[in-house]
Amino acid sequence: MIGTILSIAGPFLIGFLLGAAVKRALRAALVIIALAIALVALGYVKPAQLASAVQQLYPALKQLVAALRETLPYSSAAFLAGLALGLWRG
Repeated sequence: MIGTILSIAGPFLIGFLLGAAVKRALRAALVIIALAIALVALGYVKPAQLASAVQQLYPALKQLVAALRETLPYSSAAFLAGLALGLWRG
């Protein structure tokens, strides 16, 4: 009985927390993108400098996503429900 509840609640909780984190990360990314556009438009940063910084960060981000993809139980319905709820309300 408790094992069944934990096998459903665990992925749901992980999905909810990940959804909330993704929602906040997307918000932060939009702010960073707006800041970068403003810095380029006002001449404080050259587009080449910005492109260089993004190219340096991309491999690390790609590696993190690959590690999460192998670890997370994304095929679980409870995980997907928690993820959706976390994105919506988190």
